[in-house]
Amino acid sequence: MNSLENVNELVEQNGYSLYIPKDLNHHKEADLMVVLNDIGNEKYKNNIKMFYRDICDNEGIIILFPNKVVEDDSCLDEKILKEIKDLIIYIKENFKINKVIVNGAFIEGYRALKLYDYCGEMVDGLCIISTHYYIPKLLGRENGINYREPMNICKFKDTPMIVFHGTKDEIYSYSDMRGFFKDLTNINSSVQVVVEDIGHEGISSFRMDILCMWLKKLRRS
Repeated sequence: MNSLENVNELVEQNGYSLYIPKDLNHHKEADLMVVLNDIGNEKYKNNIKMFYRDICDNEGIIILFPNKVVEDDSCLDEKILKEIKDLIIYIKENFKINKVIVNGAFIEGYRALKLYDYCGEMVDGLCIISTHYYIPKLLGRENGINYREPMNICKFKDTPMIVFHGTKDEIYSYSDMRGFFKDLTNINSSVQVVVEDIGHEGISSFRMDILCMWLKKLRRS
């Protein structure tokens, strides 16, 4: 195993930060949450960093967090999926990781679906926030995966999953997403769908409280 300093250095070289609980060492078991977020907005970036640092400290979960701004069409980039998978493997080699949770918001929520599709055998739980099941089409791209199609949505039939969406979302309309959520819960009764009377929002104190309750349940399973 490498030292914590060496682990952090390699992670940062790949454009990510690693938040490690204060009392954690190489011999203590912990869970890992991979956070995929668009951090182009400086104010929002600081807010979400604060939220996930709180999860790290209060829940004892290692957080892998992006430092780089993503381009809209990067959700189609297979190289980034491999990069994240390799980082998960590297972290598991250096810590006693119990469960791996992938958390994606906005356009990165679609990448969270793709990451599960790419290496679902390594992922124990999935959280998506204010996203869409077929973002490539919304970007005018002909390639990409429609995760509402039966051959694709079935990949999540055994996945512990929580979904957040606003009924007033002006980017990915709830009227469009409602059918996807219904299809998800039809094939997987454990999927938790949290709908709020808000717009296109990311993580919040309310959502964080619900996410933490879901995490506790997942970690006991």
